[in-house]
Amino acid sequence: MATRYWVGGTGSWDSTLTTNWSATSGGAGGASAPTSADAVIFNASSGTGTVTVGTGAVCLSLNTTGANAFTFSGTGGLGCFGNFTITTNISWSGSIILSIKGNSTITTNGRIISGYISIATAGIVVNLGDALTVSGASAPYGTLSLVGGTLNLNNFTLTCKIFDTNTNTARVINFGTGNIIINGTGTIYSGTSATGLSYTGTPTVNISNNSATATTIAAGITGGTATNTFNFNFTTGTYTLTVTTGSAVKSLNFTGFTGTWSPATTTCTFYGNATLVSGMTFTAGTGVWTWANASGTSVITSAGKTLGPITQNGVGGTVRLAAGTTTLATTATYTLTAGILDLGTNT
Repeated sequence: MATRYWVGGTGSWDSTLTTNWSATSGGAGGASAPTSADAVIFNASSGTGTVTVGTGAVCLSLNTTGANAFTFSGTGGLGCFGNFTITTNISWSGSIILSIKGNSTITTNGRIISGYISIATAGIVVNLGDALTVSGASAPYGTLSLVGGTLNLNNFTLTCKIFDTNTNTARVINFGTGNIIINGTGTIYSGTSATGLSYTGTPTVNISNNSATATTIAAGITGGTATNTFNFNFTTGTYTLTVTTGSAVKSLNFTGFTGTWSPATTTCTFYGNATLVSGMTFTAGTGVWTWANASGTSVITSAGKTLGPITQNGVGGTVRLAAGTTTLATTATYTLTAGILDLGTNT
């Protein structure tokens, strides 16, 4: 293991260029480019300017504590095998693919990571040291991709345009009291496979696309169960929503949403609540919504909307209707095969 210090201000970082690398703080350039075993430091002796990240850039860790103003840009990729720490005078722009490849803590001190973050190594543990925001001009940039390892939110908020966890590899999200905010458009939650996925804490995903651009979530179509599905809150926006048929969720909550959801033939499995609101546009579909919770009480709030067919089959679970009247379409059936249907004083 060695330490490489950036010197000389503006320059390029790839797998071979040596101009801006020194073995000592403020020393002469010409040291070898950092490897995956080398700590990289930007400090007050590094100068200032733009670092263009190119092909093959790697480091054991990156730390910019005490550095002057720098902008990291480019279209290359940086593989970081340990801690990633940038400070308030750092701008991370362009379309850099930041691959976290080892046990690490990501600390950004409020700086937005413009590009793509990939956590894709089985068995590693990645911690948030503070709130993390990933953005980008267009997809796939702005993506946080978790396709292997454990992501500890540490009670912080992860904000991204797209969240991708579509794989069968073992992966864990420890939410604690933290949450994920997704504010992109298009397919913003890509989790078709929930096989291998688990979580601790409260699995809250807030969809805050404040636009009219169509949005899709694909969740747990394969392997979705009560123990690996998430709560999705649609908090704003006038867009048309698509929930990919066969998705499995804990809950869907539309409080604040004024867009359109027309499920058509979409089937969906719930392990928690469905909360529609009067301000949204909803057209009942023919796809069956299945309540499969085997414990606890799930609540269906229709907000005066006519619903499509419902099947309740969770052995040991309860489904309760919210106050008032819940109406199914004239051709729709409520099929109770297991569990308790709690009408209360409602119709």
